[in-house]
Amino acid sequence: MFSRDALRALEKDNQSEFELSSDDEDVGNNNNVPFARHVRLGADVVTQNQREYTPLDPPDEQEDEERSAFNYESEPEAPREPDIVEGEEEQVTPNAELFDYLTPKPNIKWRHRQINNTIPTDFLLPIALEPIVQDPICYYNRYVPVELFEQMAEMTNLYAVQSGKTRFKPTSSYEIEILFGLHMATGVFNYPVLKMYWENHISIPLFTNNMARDRFFELRNNLHLVDNMKKPTNCTDVFYKVRPIYNAIRSRCLEIPLEKELCVDEQIVPFTGKHSAKQYIKGKPCPWGMKLFFLCGKNGRAYDFIIYQNSIPEFDRSLIKKVGFGAAVVLHLMKRVGDSRGHELYCDNYFSSYYMLQI
Repeated sequence: MFSRDALRALEKDNQSEFELSSDDEDVGNNNNVPFARHVRLGADVVTQNQREYTPLDPPDEQEDEERSAFNYESEPEAPREPDIVEGEEEQVTPNAELFDYLTPKPNIKWRHRQINNTIPTDFLLPIALEPIVQDPICYYNRYVPVELFEQMAEMTNLYAVQSGKTRFKPTSSYEIEILFGLHMATGVFNYPVLKMYWENHISIPLFTNNMARDRFFELRNNLHLVDNMKKPTNCTDVFYKVRPIYNAIRSRCLEIPLEKELCVDEQIVPFTGKHSAKQYIKGKPCPWGMKLFFLCGKNGRAYDFIIYQNSIPEFDRSLIKKVGFGAAVVLHLMKRVGDSRGHELYCDNYFSSYYMLQI
């Protein structure tokens, strides 16, 4: 909308005051008015985001207060140092519970500035405390301890009694360990049908010598890790029945010393059954399955992880609403780092956002 002086000049056919300069014909030359097309008319600037002219001369205090709401700045006299982002300069600790210092979305403005590397270089690689190589079963029991097999045997027997299966023979922790070992072996031999491992002509001694076929399927159908009768009424965790083994494996991952270069990314565990948390991600080697968010190192070792579900109990809904889901995943997994210094974190655009960089 033109000012009164401009309209009067146009009525008098006096266009000398409105000659366009060659520099003003380029819309992208003025970086101080982002995402708005503008044309310089004499001493005024017309933008699509403003209904009135904004003078190029230094504004007075009243006009400066009005323009601050749009986060506009006067045109600099000399080239400024390039920026990455413009936000509040207040330094806040990343462990703050309430992120009130985050810049509102209307005030976020991106600029080009040379990145200054402020990553500390005093990172020291942790020294292994156990240089002696142990048996594979010892490393396996660190992730799935013997106490967990005892709990599974107890819960499996309890479930059989609750289901009224009078012919079920009580199992033991040793038999549950064999059941888990045979399941892992099926991923190595990869027969299309489980019954084929006990067939006469193509059977594998590892299966036939350790457990009968009918007993294998009986334990497999009755396997339980928790008591179904003690599930809380307000529990929204869809993985409640497998939480014990999830917590056991995650506890071991939290004990492993971190390396310098870390990465946050997602992974799909293949699953074709029916479950409310099953996901489909196009382009993955196994598109159907359970999605997990991992904190991994350069060598591929997992240091922490989260199973995705519709309502993730580990997350605070207010945090997701404040910074977004991707940033909430990164902030939750980066709690594993704690006060350690010198780490380098990498993640793709799914987890990257302005708020995550500001925090």
